[in-house]
Amino acid sequence: MTHRGPTVSRCALFTVLVLMAFIISGCGTTSTPQASPTPNATSAARTAVCNGLATIDASVASLATAGTNTTVGEVKATQQKISQTLTNISAKMPEGTGGAVDRLIAANTELGATLQGYPDSATFAQTSIKLQEFQSRVASVQNASQNLGTRLQCAP
Repeated sequence: MTHRGPTVSRCALFTVLVLMAFIISGCGTTSTPQASPTPNATSAARTAVCNGLATIDASVASLATAGTNTTVGEVKATQQKISQTLTNISAKMPEGTGGAVDRLIAANTELGATLQGYPDSATFAQTSIKLQEFQSRVASVQNASQNLGTRLQCAP
């Protein structure tokens, strides 16, 4: 029996060591920190929003040149392009930009309201739309877009 005692002890010791190795290796894998996707996701979202704002700025620049011979249809098409771009980038906006986004959406909505009730074929000269009032609303959209771009640190 003395011979069997140490063999059982070695088996028991070996089993305990194997179990401890499994426990230690299991603990190591659960505590490994995972890479955070936040910086890349935030950067990608910011880039998408900045690109959208550049599209809006280009559309606003074309509206700023509207004159008495510009048709309501031309302006509506550009204003709708702005609306579509706003819809596309709204879901990608980083946290903390809600107020600036809301101001941009409101300015664009006011711009669109200026055009309501006029046929697409009518020129500004044929409507009661005052060009100065229209240009003021265009400037509001432009300012709101630029403020949001500044807040997001978009490159000019």
